[in-house]
Amino acid sequence: MKGSLQGPDYAMIAGYFILMLCIGIYFYRYMRGIKDYFSGGNNIPWWLSGVSFYMSSFSAFAFISYSALCYQYGMVGVTLLWVAVPATLFSTLFLSHKWRRARIDSPLEYLEIRYSGTLRQLFTWQGIPVKIIDDALKLVAIGTILKVVTGFDINVSMLAAGGIMLLYTFMGGLWAVAVTDFVQFVVLTAAIIILFPLAFHRAGGFMTVMNEMPEGFLNLTTREYDWGYVAFLIVMYSLAWSSINWSLIQRYYCVPRERDAVKVGLTVIALYIIGPPLMFLPAMAAARILPPLEDAGDVYPSLCAALLPVGMLGLVVAAMFAATMSMLSSDYNVSANVLTNDVYRRLLRPGASEKELVLVGRIATLLVGILAMAAALAMARGKGEDLFDKMVSLFSVATAPVAIPMILGLLSKHVTARSAFWGFISGTIVGVALFAL
Repeated sequence: MKGSLQGPDYAMIAGYFILMLCIGIYFYRYMRGIKDYFSGGNNIPWWLSGVSFYMSSFSAFAFISYSALCYQYGMVGVTLLWVAVPATLFSTLFLSHKWRRARIDSPLEYLEIRYSGTLRQLFTWQGIPVKIIDDALKLVAIGTILKVVTGFDINVSMLAAGGIMLLYTFMGGLWAVAVTDFVQFVVLTAAIIILFPLAFHRAGGFMTVMNEMPEGFLNLTTREYDWGYVAFLIVMYSLAWSSINWSLIQRYYCVPRERDAVKVGLTVIALYIIGPPLMFLPAMAAARILPPLEDAGDVYPSLCAALLPVGMLGLVVAAMFAATMSMLSSDYNVSANVLTNDVYRRLLRPGASEKELVLVGRIATLLVGILAMAAALAMARGKGEDLFDKMVSLFSVATAPVAIPMILGLLSKHVTARSAFWGFISGTIVGVALFAL
């Protein structure tokens, strides 16, 4: 294969991994208490938290699923990622400052104050398995990319990427996650800026590609992914990103002030307007560059392998790692946060010392990461669009029953613990029933 990795590519990837580990090692010594480890001491700058939010909101999963949609259906793949713009706007305007005002150490801590300890534990034990399954899907995505570009076994690829990311998250907590997210943002931006012009140049020029697109490829929606479907995703993302996506909530309350939390959201909105077209429009030009693909999910890594010279291919592979490692490290950190704060400290050791809680937090990080890798190994087969559909199904079942009580608890004083409890139970039953159908 023309784009097979060579010595300079491996050197680029190895250097990237070494840098990530060095960041984790650097912040290891500063993790003296649980607030340092899980909230950055509430001192993370808004711009760093905003970039970390953006990088933590998608993964290599996006480069598999959304590029597959662009390759098959056209512009709709970009549209389905642009739903993040109104979703983030909703959370920024109505909830970002409230999360910071809550003065919490975990996303679920306020539930006991607002509702009851029962609801706090119920949401904890519902959320952790969902997070692990979601993270497993993202590990499958990065394994798929490495399999196509390098020929590595998908299981080895997932274990290598997941293990390195888990190690620096284990060492450096949220500060390490945020700083590595920024480095990964720089790497990812460089990669997509390089690939975009190369793809359209090889395909005959941007205007030539646009003018010769198949009928309907420039439409923002399709018959299957119509405006009703887009509206559904906007609602789901708005609920999820404001309430049950713990790692994104964490980015609102880890900053110093309430107005900083609003700036975090505005940063994310700007990045989401610009980012999706640059990332996924090259997949629309792929039909003029690549032979027909059996699995549309291979389009992005295949483009990289076909177009990029030695060294550059390593940069893009590192960028794919960056996208997944940002989200997974955030998920692992915040899931460990919930297990440490909402289970261990709340139920088992209320008087635990700060040193003990940091140790438990690190053990919980390892536990969550290992379970996600085990789940990924069990679901390693799947096509790009299938992964997208699995993600949507997972969100559909898990989001509304949890999100609505959490959001209403922040916005209104009239929702009771009993109504929140029964709303969660009935919503979960309906969601599972619809999923089964």
